Amino acid sequence: MVAKLVSVEDFAIRAGLGDVENLADEVTAKAQASIEAATLHLISIIRTEFDQNLSITDNYYVDVGEFPFVGEFPRFYLSQGFVTTAVTALVIKNADQLGDLAAATAIDTAFLVLDSSKGTVLITGTDQALSGTLQIVSGNRYFLSVTYDAGFTAAADAFGTIYENTPDWLTEAAQIIAKAIFDNGVPCDDGDKNVLGCCISIEGLANRYIRYLPSALKPMS
Repeated sequence: MVAKLVSVEDFAIRAGLGDVENLADEVTAKAQASIEAATLHLISIIRTEFDQNLSITDNYYVDVGEFPFVGEFPRFYLSQGFVTTAVTALVIKNADQLGDLAAATAIDTAFLVLDSSKGTVLITGTDQALSGTLQIVSGNRYFLSVTYDAGFTAAADAFGTIYENTPDWLTEAAQIIAKAIFDNGVPCDDGDKNVLGCCISIEGLANRYIRYLPSALKPMS
């Protein structure tokens, strides 16, 4: 069963269905299924899991002379968004060999910029500061790791589980998509003006958080 971004009770009130205790079982089941489908749809379009994961470690092979490190600061695309670790608590290491990362000393976080929603880390500063921060000792190629926590905790409710402490925009997006699915069976359909209005609303809510970052270095598989 999928954890939900919106409770069935809140959805029923918002959708004009009334108190969930007064709904027929099939209506309640349809509402729950619509919310779960909306949650999965948002996972797909934002491109990240929502479940909490602790101590994730992403590894990268960095060649400073190649894109995306020519003429800009290095940006690293984390494997999960909604990072819950503060930037000062990120553990970032680099080493000449992949096997040496675990024993390496964590670098100074002073030059790090974290986009916690999108799950990216940018290393800024002058070339000299970057070289010192990254402790580069053998040219412009090295391995780097980022360790962090991400995702939302989930608590039990009357209809399974629901994510806790989610941002307002994500909850609102889930409400809108769930209503479209409840009414039309699909999250978006350009042939239906009501669902098209839903799509426009989602575009305004979620577009800035979609994890499409071609200029960021992806983790090693």
